[in-house]
Amino acid sequence: VAFCASSRDAELCRRFVREGRAHRERGDGDAATLAFRRAAKFDAADVPARHGLGTQRYYFAGDFRAAARDFYRCLVLEGGEAECRNALVLASLGETLVALGAYAEALAVARRLSALAPRDFGARLTRVKAAGALLHDAGLEGDAASAFGDAVADATAAARNAADAAALEAVLAECDALFATASRRLRS
Repeated sequence: VAFCASSRDAELCRRFVREGRAHRERGDGDAATLAFRRAAKFDAADVPARHGLGTQRYYFAGDFRAAARDFYRCLVLEGGEAECRNALVLASLGETLVALGAYAEALAVARRLSALAPRDFGARLTRVKAAGALLHDAGLEGDAASAFGDAVADATAAARNAADAAALEAVLAECDALFATASRRLRS
């Protein structure tokens, strides 16, 4: 049974989403969380309300599991992983899955995000993090090594296309660190 908010509830939801964003911009995390929670109560199917709440749970409260639930709800509301065209939802979910250690799932989401937003540097970096973590867990072999190599190549290309030398250096440094960690793990 789908929930359909009345026009009054939908307007109140939008108002609380605006308030949540304003509180977040001012750095008032508690008030932002409360506003997004209220927005989601008025319209449970509102993606900006649910995404705002998930973002607060991730960054403000550090509650990655609750954030993942909110981002998964957004994904379902957007039509599921295969149909989702909302890059922000996919990026948020991918980052949260990396934080939870669900690297294979994060990599799948990051691949979808990369296909949806091929020039988005953040999408590429999420893919590098997920693939690097898989590489670390699995060792320097097989699918993990291939996924990591592909992710590094894509992130490097995206950074070069952006003509952002600092971004390119950051990606390469992160890739080197992930590779070094995986190499040390294998030697021990």
